[in-house]
Amino acid sequence: MNMVGLAAVIGLLVFSSQSFGEEAYDEDTYGPKAPIIWTKPVKGVVFYHKTHTMDAGLSCDMCHDTLFEMAAGAAEQKADFTMAGVKGYNKLTGPAPQGKASGKH
Repeated sequence: MNMVGLAAVIGLLVFSSQSFGEEAYDEDTYGPKAPIIWTKPVKGVVFYHKTHTMDAGLSCDMCHDTLFEMAAGAAEQKADFTMAGVKGYNKLTGPAPQGKASGKH
């Protein structure tokens, strides 16, 4: 292999978004990439779809539209979106482990 060919191969490996087995994030498959920052029941709680879908292997339909509507901001509008609901019992994962806000993470 000549130097130009070697440089091309190295360039592809270094600059490829999928180098070293890293899968590209697809919002249609895994949900919005931008975090959701809730203002209630506690300000500043951050939710990343990637953590639950791409990283944990959950499918979108495991939560949408059974537990949560697909529309942005819909969860915060629900009467049961409270600290008691989030801390005491998570509909998807069961009772929250001690010291964690919700679910089994």
